[in-house]
Amino acid sequence: MVKARKLGKSTAEIRRAKRRERKVKLGTAFIIILLVIGFTVAAYWGFNPRSPSPKRQTIEERLVFGEAVPSGIDSSVVEGLTGNRAVFGQLDVPYDLKKRLNGDFYILDNGLTQLIITNASTEEINSEAKGDYIVYEIGICKGFDCLVKNNNNTNESIMFDIYELNMSSRFLRTNRIGFEVELGENI
Repeated sequence: MVKARKLGKSTAEIRRAKRRERKVKLGTAFIIILLVIGFTVAAYWGFNPRSPSPKRQTIEERLVFGEAVPSGIDSSVVEGLTGNRAVFGQLDVPYDLKKRLNGDFYILDNGLTQLIITNASTEEINSEAKGDYIVYEIGICKGFDCLVKNNNNTNESIMFDIYELNMSSRFLRTNRIGFEVELGENI
């Protein structure tokens, strides 16, 4: 009986196998290098402290309000009403009320009293507002916007305490408002 002998690989087959092996190793190394570069770039962009992040607003930036300072006393005739209203007094959570009434917010007397100017109705104001407050109608006076409590005061000359506003209001014509002087106050 004749035994079959296994022939060894030829040099050409050995070269092909080595090339194939080398190509697989180079391809694997190339993919690993690309992954390392990709993760490095992603980590740099994601964790870099110099990268721009969303700006966090401070409380002061969100609370936009104006100030009103007294500037004297003046008399004027109330020529008519604009239909807008002002809420004046010591309000509970005034900035939240300003948002609910969609109004403009001013502080007076170093923050002791607040003024919200809005076009909300008196019923809306009374249902939303809490604290000690007065609802004024905004009238048209010569040179300033006047705040009156009584709608029947139109076409009458009235004395007003004038305040200068440092921020414009959407609901006023001027940057000056006048509060109706109560009877019995020193003029």
